[in-house]
Formats: sequence, C-alpha cells, structure tokens
Amino acid sequence: MRLSRYWLQGLLSLLAIAMSGAFVSAQTIGTSARHMEQGSWRVVTFYEAVNEEELDFDIEAIDSCTAETGTAGAFPCGGNRLGLGSGESFNAKLLYQPGERMQYYVSLGAGNYRLRTASVTVTNSLSGDRVGFRYGAGFKTLIMSETIVTPAVALDAGISMERYFFNRLAPVIAAGDESIDERLDLQRIQIAIEASKRFKISDAVTLEPYGGLKWIRTQSWIKDLASGGRRGGVHNTASPFVGLSAPIFGNEGFFAEASFVDGIRYALGLTIGFGSNEKK
Repeated sequence: MRLSRYWLQGLLSLLAIAMSGAFVSAQTIGTSARHMEQGSWRVVTFYEAVNEEELDFDIEAIDSCTAETGTAGAFPCGGNRLGLGSGESFNAKLLYQPGERMQYYVSLGAGNYRLRTASVTVTNSLSGDRVGFRYGAGFKTLIMSETIVTPAVALDAGISMERYFFNRLAPVIAAGDESIDERLDLQRIQIAIEASKRFKISDAVTLEPYGGLKWIRTQSWIKDLASGGRRGGVHNTASPFVGLSAPIFGNEGFFAEASFVDGIRYALGLTIGFGSNEKK
C-alpha cells in the first residue's frame, strides 16, 4: 500500500539519523501537521523557555553520604537522583520538502541553562556564564491530509543535543566552594504525533491550531572537568503539546507552542516560507 511505503520511508529515515552517532532537546515543532508544497523550504526562528524540566541521574552507591563540593556535592549518595533544569534559548530551524509527504529539518540554537539537585541537607543550584548551544535534525511524514471535515495528521521524529557549562555552585558551604568547572550534556530522541486544522476567520485572518503527543527520551550526563568524574541517567516521558499558527502575508506567520509534563516548555516565533506557500 502507498501509505505503508511512506511509513517505511519515515522509519528508515529516523533509523539513519539515530545510527549516525552524532550528539544531537525536546524540540519545538513550530509548524502544523500540514506540509508545504514539493520543492519548497521554510525558516522558523523562535525563542524557547523551559521551567523545571525533570532529568534523571543514576549514581553509584558510596560508603557514606557526606556533603561535598562540585559534582559530588550535587550528588552525594547512591541511587537515582532527580534534577530540575530551567533555561532560555534562541533558535533557528530550517525545513525542506523534497517530496509529496516527506519533510526534513535541521535546527541550531544558543542559550543558558540552570540545574537544581538535592544534596544531603540543601538543594544545590548550578549555573554558568558561558552560552550553551544546541543542534538537531529530524523529519516529518504526512499520515493523513487535511479535508473539509478532518484534520491533517503527521508523524514528527528527531534527535537533538544540548551542551552547557557550569562555573558557579550555590549555596556555598565553605569558602571557595562556589567555583566549579562542570559540563552538562543532554541528548534526546523525540517522536510526536501531531494534528492540525485551519480555520478561516475572515478574508485577512486564518488561524491554525495544532497539537498532539510527544514521547521524549533524554540521556543526561554531568561531568566534572577538573576531576574527570562523570555521572548520567535516562529519563522517559510522554507530554501533550498545543500550538497556534497564524499565517500572514502568504508565506510568513507567527506561532506559539507549549507542553506541560515534567516541566513547562513554551516557544514563540516567526516562520518564513520560500519557494511556495504551504499546501492548500
């Protein structure tokens, strides 16, 4: 069947990306399920913020649980430790539509991130002065085209990477403990089912709400660059997301998007299309 062939093409594309071995966050989707016309491409620029995103760290057991500085201070005891991350970033996403139903994209961004973790008696906060970076790649395949009565439905899948550097630790237990040298890496795989429907409000205004469900696998590592110690873990979550696209001037438009599980993530941005308008 034709649909089965498109599904196979999409799954093979994801497998090829995953096997590339590249270090590549849950990504903002930023566009509706409806595809662009064949041969066209689109630039999406947006601001994104995340508040108290849950991260897991699996720590080897040690003989005693004592307060220490640096990475050990953040995770003084064995077992599974939960971290809460918050940050802001500015991003750009380039999408290309080479065929009828397949769309590919790459993304790049820069921003900052802060991490809170539970220690023996206090909650440690790690932050840094250096700007962090993020990049990723993925694809979207159209499952069902939009009709007068039914929405468009698409599968979006990708991988991404974020890297941040921490040089401050609070609260300070002893003089000199506030200075650290650590790196946080976040590697993610994301798969989303998305649906969208256009509504013509007037001759000049069209609104297109979209939403769906994301599954996100986040592998996190934190490394002490001074001692070489490294600790990490995996966090899996399923999160609903909603968005609203408001096209203007044909190929341009604004959008807003948010998701709500294991922290709050929201994005605001602008899309600019080249080559042709999105498919009608």
